[in-house]
Amino acid sequence: MLLVRAIQLELNVERLNDRIDTTLQAYATAIRNYGTLSQDALTLSESPERRRDLLKGIQPLLQLGGEDKYPYSDLEGEGREKRAARKVPFDRLWMGVVGGIAVFGPMILMVLERPTRTSLITVSAATMLFTLGLAFNAKTTSGKDVLAAVAAYAAVLVVFVGTST
Repeated sequence: MLLVRAIQLELNVERLNDRIDTTLQAYATAIRNYGTLSQDALTLSESPERRRDLLKGIQPLLQLGGEDKYPYSDLEGEGREKRAARKVPFDRLWMGVVGGIAVFGPMILMVLERPTRTSLITVSAATMLFTLGLAFNAKTTSGKDVLAAVAAYAAVLVVFVGTST
């Protein structure tokens, strides 16, 4: 009885592995097709209607997980580029405002509260907050970029502490 159960479990595992392999192959094919079609392949078609028909044809491949995470309109490079171009000025403005607050906020606090201990605590706390903000909000940066930014930020604050005491 135990031997029969072990054989049944082994067969179930093999079927599950086959199913996983098939799903992963379909997923890899969908990703490859997405990469190909999202580049210049769609601009070669003669009309927007033809392009839309092509994109609708691969829509089922993009729904492997059961939900529609990638609408076919996102495959058109031109629309994506326009959305990205509209977003850039707001991203720059946001980074400028946050950067200004991150630098001048601690400096103002250190000018108003003169003791060295207050300045050191302010630098430490501000650097930790800057690190956390950068780590969680800068999604495309690598670890070395975060380290370089934090080191530069801390250096600016430490120089300010050194010149103000």
